Formats: sequence, structure tokens, C-alpha cells
Amino acid sequence: MKPTKITKFFFKSSVSDSVHQPKENDHNNIKHDVQTENVDVDGCDNVKKHVSETYESNDISLFSNLNRSLTDAEKILLTKKLGQLVIKPFVNFKHAQEVFRTHAICEYHLKSVIDAESFLNIFEKKEIPLIKQIDSERAKQVQENRKRLIPIIQCVILCGREKIPLRGHRDFGSFNIKDEQSNEGNFRAILKYRAKGDDYLKSVLEGPGKRNKYTSPGIQNQIIEACLSDCGANSEFMYGQGYDGASNMAGQFKGVQKIIRDKYPNALYVHCSAHSLNLADSSSINLKLIRNYCATRWIQRYEALNDFCELIFYVYKALNFISIEWKDSSSTDANMFLKCIQDSEFLVSLYVTKVLFSYGLPVCKQLQKERIDLKKTVDIVENLIQSLMNVREDAENEFKRIIDEAQTMAELIGTSISRKRITSKQINRANPQNLKSTEEYYRVTVFLPYIDNFISQLTDRFVNHKNVLRGFECLFHSEFSDEDRNEFQHLIKLYSPAIDRHNVLAELKMWKLKLASSNNKITKIGIEAFLNCDKEIYPNIKLLLKIFVTFPVSTATPERSFSSLKRLKTHLRNTMNEVRTLDI
Repeated sequence: MKPTKITKFFFKSSVSDSVHQPKENDHNNIKHDVQTENVDVDGCDNVKKHVSETYESNDISLFSNLNRSLTDAEKILLTKKLGQLVIKPFVNFKHAQEVFRTHAICEYHLKSVIDAESFLNIFEKKEIPLIKQIDSERAKQVQENRKRLIPIIQCVILCGREKIPLRGHRDFGSFNIKDEQSNEGNFRAILKYRAKGDDYLKSVLEGPGKRNKYTSPGIQNQIIEACLSDCGANSEFMYGQGYDGASNMAGQFKGVQKIIRDKYPNALYVHCSAHSLNLADSSSINLKLIRNYCATRWIQRYEALNDFCELIFYVYKALNFISIEWKDSSSTDANMFLKCIQDSEFLVSLYVTKVLFSYGLPVCKQLQKERIDLKKTVDIVENLIQSLMNVREDAENEFKRIIDEAQTMAELIGTSISRKRITSKQINRANPQNLKSTEEYYRVTVFLPYIDNFISQLTDRFVNHKNVLRGFECLFHSEFSDEDRNEFQHLIKLYSPAIDRHNVLAELKMWKLKLASSNNKITKIGIEAFLNCDKEIYPNIKLLLKIFVTFPVSTATPERSFSSLKRLKTHLRNTMNEVRTLDI
């Protein structure tokens, strides 16, 4: 109950009963009640100190407003220390009505009510604060500042809504509304355009002073931060974060994920699975000519290799023509490239990479989908590793098909597949001994090292994904081993108190019975398990599955915006620092 309602009730009772006279024995009762008076219903923790310092006197001037004389009991109240309804709980309900009437006319009570009502009126903006009533110039200045800021804030919001970068190459200095030649950035250009039809804004921008324009990059950043905080996003519900493997993002000590994890411990870091796949491939290839086809995108790498293999004969003819007919430096370059593509090691490596890329291509496409979850990611990668291991076990037959294809292409471009010279000592390239055929040589020096390294990189780079999955894994099968129990206990501890630690184990056992009855068909992927989990029956399991499916397994979707970064950071904005780039 609000203080105003309590006061009105007690005050009305005391005024309406203005002729009330206490009985002879009421004096002692009232005296006893006042000595132990306190209640927290008024909700004022500071009333004890305030009242004890101000209202333990015989000042009864406030009671003159009641238009009646004070009773003896009321006069005694003024000389007594505070007790019930102020600093002690009220327990004497037998005489409650009389005590309430008496308390309602006390000076400290009435003044506290007035102060509370004034505070609420100011807090709810029904009244103007006293400092603003006294200082009219200050209120005028506040309105003036707001009038200046409104068009600037609207300009920032417009740029954000339309995805327009704010900064320019010369985003500082005085404003010249008539100057249409300088590139001052979109923000200042929009302000200048608006000022042409707004005399007040024009006077502000072209007026005297440098620090009262509110157009600096720092003010722009503060406006952006205020707009973001106004969206109401609650970071306490952040349960996952995903980035690439750059040290400034994924660093264990000073990376972004560590800083966020320190503030929000439940925000587990998951390395982007698409990046992990791409890095596994990049670390497996040692041939520079192949590696430089595309540094970041698997699909573009495969397409580049596939297109080159289809057009290599025509590339050979073009290079041969240039090296013979042209008489400038292009002839030398063409001859160098011609020697490269006729090299046996290059041709074999090209077709080995093309075949192995064909295994990773569908996985890469799957990892870039929006409805991908951690369980499906780990399953896909494990299938890829198993497929590569099958190729590794049948290396002789698999590589025979590859080298036959490379030999066919070598004949088209006027060369043949031959192995490197074997020496007694060699440190700059592979130099295996006791190999009888060219096929065996390239199988040992190119095919097997590449596929072994690829499998190793995939296993190592997806360890983090498996570690995150480990605690949730027991939600996807009907068995429940001791190891599953330990991992699940760790999971409960991590997400407590959002997870009810007392009921979650019972829910898990009921959930596993459901999985057993369906032969685990409803939990092939995390999203299916989440959709089939009844929130009314398994509220804690439902929450865990919800957290699981929201893990950012792949950052392909948000990072597509990075491809458009050149629209923001052009050669005219190359001095823009990292903080400003992130803000816009």
C-alpha cells in the first residue's frame, strides 16, 4: 500500500472523530504504545534518523491545522520517543484503531506524508522540482540544449536505420552550410542539408563556439550507446558467444570472449565451425600456389580449383602464346607460369586437393545454415572425419584414380607425370627412399601427408565444440552412465539458479524414458529435441535445450556484413580507428 493511501485513511479517521476523548485507562495504553512505536508500512528507512532529530520536541504548531484542541493523550505523544509504526513493529492490535488515530495526527507523520507526496509528484513528473522552479534560467538552458540535440539525434538514428556510415575524411571543424564540395561525411552532410530549411539549426551550426555544437565523434558515440541501451536487451540472458579464431576475439586472457565471460560467466565461447573447417584445410595445404586461391572461403576455393582444372588446357595455350609472341615482360611472366603448371608435383597436388575439397564442400554449406546446432555440427564433422579415414585406409585405389586423372591432363598440356630426383640427403623437399614407382612416390609425398594432416586438424579444431556438447550430450540418448551424470551435474551447476537443482534429475529420468519409447528418433538434432520437449512436463530440460540450440555454432550470417565493410571504411576513411568503426 502506498504511503499516501495509508495516510489518507488514518488522517480521515482522526479528523472525523474530532470529539473523541480517551477513557481514563487509555492514557496508559497510548503511552505504552507510543513508547514501542514503529512500522515499515510507510517504507521510509530514513524516517528513524529524521524524526529522532527533528520531531522529539514539544512543537505542536502543525496541529493547529486540525481546527480542534489537542487531547491530553495527544500532548503526551509529543514528548515520547518513537516506537511502534516507526522503528518497531506494531503488535498491539487490541488498541490499533486508537493508536492509528493518534499516530495520524503526529507532526512527524504529517510532514513525512507531505514530503513523500511531493517526492512522488516530482518523480512521476506531475510537479516541477524545486531547483527548477527557483532557477528558471537553468530550465531555459535545458530546453535550449534539448532543442539543439534533437536534430542531431534524429540524424544519427536516420543513419543507423538506413545503414549509412556517419564519418567522413574531414569530420571536424566549423560548419559552412553553403560548402557542397568538401567530403565531410554523411552525418555532417545530412545536418547541413537539414539546416538549409531550419534557421535555428543553421544558426547553431554556424554560430560561435566549438564545444556547444554536439556534433563531435564522442557525442555521436554516446548517442549511439544511448539508443542501444534503450532497446532493453538484457545481457544476463547471454548464454553463448561466437567469433572466429583471431586472438583479439578468442584470446584466453584478454580476448573479447574472456572479457564477456568474466562479466557473464554463462556466455560460453564457441569457435565458428565454418572458420574451424576452413582453418583445418588451410593448415593442411603447404603448396603456396593452391593455398592462395582464396584465403577465407571454402566454397570459393573449391570453385576456383574446379574451374582451373576445367580450363587448364586453355590457360596453357594462352600462356604459351604470350610467352612466344609477346616481346615485353609479360612474356617472361607467362613463361614462368607455364613452367609451374607443367610441374608434376603441382598437377598431382591440384587434383588431390580438388578431390579432398569435394568432401568438405557439403559440410561447409551445412555449417553456414541458420538452423544449425552444436549436435548436428559435431555429427557432420565426425562423419567427414570418418569418410576421410575410409579414404586413407583405401589410399592405393583412391590415389590411383587421382593420378590417372592428373596424367591425362599432363598429356594435354605437353608434359608427363614424373617424380623428383632421389638423393642421399635432401632437406628442402620430400626425399623418400626405396620407392619403386612414380605413383607410389606421390602417394607417399603428397596424398598421405595431406589427408593425415587434414584429419588431425579437423580433430584438434573441433575439440572445443565437443567439450561444449559434453554436458548436453546426455539429453540426446536414453542411456545414463556415471560419466553422463557427472557431466550433467557440472552443467546444472553452471546454469544454476536458472535451473532447479532439486527437480532437474527427476525430469531428466522422465525425459530419457520418453527417448527410449521413441528409439531416440526425436533427438537426432538439438532443434528437433527442443520442439518435442513439453515445457509443462520438463521445464528445466526445455530451458537447457533452449540454451543449447541458441549457441552460435557458426558466425557466417552476421559476418556476411563484413563483406560490406568496404562501404564504411573506404580509402577516404582509412584513418578511422577500431572503436569508431564498431560504433557505426
